[in-house]
Amino acid sequence: MKICYICPKFYTGEVPFFEYTQGLARLGHEVHALVTGREGEPRFEQVGGVLVERVAPDQSASYQNFRFSFLQFLRDARTAMDRQTGWDLINVRNLPGASLLPRFSSSGQNSIWVLEIQSPPLHTGWRSTMSNYRIRMDAKSFTTTLVHAQDVAEEIFGLHSDRFVELPIGVDFDHFSPGKNPELRQKLGIRPEDIVFIYTGAIKPIRRLHRVIEALQLSLQTVPNLHLVLV
Repeated sequence: MKICYICPKFYTGEVPFFEYTQGLARLGHEVHALVTGREGEPRFEQVGGVLVERVAPDQSASYQNFRFSFLQFLRDARTAMDRQTGWDLINVRNLPGASLLPRFSSSGQNSIWVLEIQSPPLHTGWRSTMSNYRIRMDAKSFTTTLVHAQDVAEEIFGLHSDRFVELPIGVDFDHFSPGKNPELRQKLGIRPEDIVFIYTGAIKPIRRLHRVIEALQLSLQTVPNLHLVLV
């Protein structure tokens, strides 16, 4: 199969994204990844079995530019995708305006379009309600929708919905060892009896990590053996 994977992330900045595309390539598929890029990175790069094209610079470090960076990414991704034909499957990571790609792409008219949802909206209240509505409307333009967790799907689409397919990310135990990991604790200077919280998401203003740090400071007043690790 000829697969186009569109994701507004760095390559290889996110482990599930990287491993999934490399796994598809190892199965013999022709995989192209359209991603954002850092300053100084090449526009085109062969990474393992995946041809990576960096179609737009990342501008989401600034909260004010967050939505505009998505619009630029969608525009540039569509242009890059339409330079080729014969896509069998086009996988799009959920982002605002994702439905614009299947609606206006000239090269994907006969392709299978997949909307991939990894997590629910970051906001709460009415903003979360509006975001969930936007995702449901975007999903109507895709052939199918993949959601990585049942609870995320139920939050967006409601209970007992049949509008999605659940596809857990999974864990590669050749790379990740479950358990207490005393060697890692010793390396980080953390005692065996200490409690560790680990954050593995993007370090960007929209994640509001200052609240996590403030919560840690408050918690340390009553539980002094807490640690926060940002990966």
